[in-house]
Amino acid sequence: MSSSSSYRPTPLERAYASHLLAAHFATPFDPNYTSGDDDESIRVPGRNAVPFLTSAPGVERSLLRLLWSAVDPDAVGTLTQRSQVYMLLRLVAMAQAHMLPPLHPAMGDEDKLNLLKETLRNNARLVVALPTFTADVNCPSVARLLGTYPAPKR
Repeated sequence: MSSSSSYRPTPLERAYASHLLAAHFATPFDPNYTSGDDDESIRVPGRNAVPFLTSAPGVERSLLRLLWSAVDPDAVGTLTQRSQVYMLLRLVAMAQAHMLPPLHPAMGDEDKLNLLKETLRNNARLVVALPTFTADVNCPSVARLLGTYPAPKR
């Protein structure tokens, strides 16, 4: 998925992603990150993300693999932009909330990916609860997230 998607994370989604990147993927939050550049370079290798992502209750590993493919269309195996993390977390949250359309086994992977991308686009403005991960045992409160990781200035 490229930045051409109409999905833009909320300040809370941005803060939660920043928390997860700092706490679980050794990507410290830059307090000077005020540009709101969703294409800011980061590095989250898939092999490091799998143990964390598989702790998402109610989301099967096969679906996680498909969600990863949706946000890593070039199959690099590493998320390299914040926007990819935002979209992945949004898709996981939608899966946990049972908001994803059925992905029938008869569908090809390309059709499934296109359906996921369309679903993200069509629900871009919908309020969705943050995803949960059992591996994130010290998730801060909403107030602490927003206070620690303020929204970038546009």
